[in-house]
Amino acid sequence: VTGINNASIDNTIAVYPNPANGQVNVRFDAAVANGSIITITDVTGRTVSSSTVQNVAQGQIVSLNTENINAGTYFITVKTENKNVVQKLVITK
Repeated sequence: VTGINNASIDNTIAVYPNPANGQVNVRFDAAVANGSIITITDVTGRTVSSSTVQNVAQGQIVSLNTENINAGTYFITVKTENKNVVQKLVITK
């Protein structure tokens, strides 16, 4: 297996492409009234990227730039008011 092109998380959030090269997208399949925090951390737990999105609409796609993140294995966390979902993310160059 070389990657997961459209990995669904909890059937409400999808992170793609994975592996990512330059950009990763987070699609919200349900609206999130109070917004969401999207964080990318390395395997040691250090935050390498964080983004806050307010009033997420159903079907909204948030694109995160990964150009300045070194190639490797990371974790992407999507935190909403009632969910905290974590997925492994591979960044390639």
